Amino acid sequence: MKQKLPIALLLGAAATFAIAQTVVVIGKDGKVTTFNAEDVKEITFENVVAPGPYDFKDVDTYVFGKAATLTFTADDVPTLVMDVYTGNANYLKARTYEVGVKSEANEGYFIDNDARWTYVEKDGD
Repeated sequence: MKQKLPIALLLGAAATFAIAQTVVVIGKDGKVTTFNAEDVKEITFENVVAPGPYDFKDVDTYVFGKAATLTFTADDVPTLVMDVYTGNANYLKARTYEVGVKSEANEGYFIDNDARWTYVEKDGD
């Protein structure tokens, strides 16, 4: 009887840990999404072909200090709006602007990744 009680407790603890497992998904942007393992029926990976490339015909600019909002448009093409930060310059320098936040690596030259300021608009959405 002494051996059965510890084994039963061990099996009960193992079952509790198995139920409490989670699935953690980390996106390319670093966003972490967590699901309870018992809620996941199936995980699949699918190749998705992005639409485009698009040929924009016009660009409107709105400059404010050391930043600018660029709005790219064309007929039958989604509108692209980007907040672009120009480091210490009052104009857009010819260089690579990475999507992200200000860092030492990009020296303040970046495209804001906040969806309030940089986004694609299609059919009003």
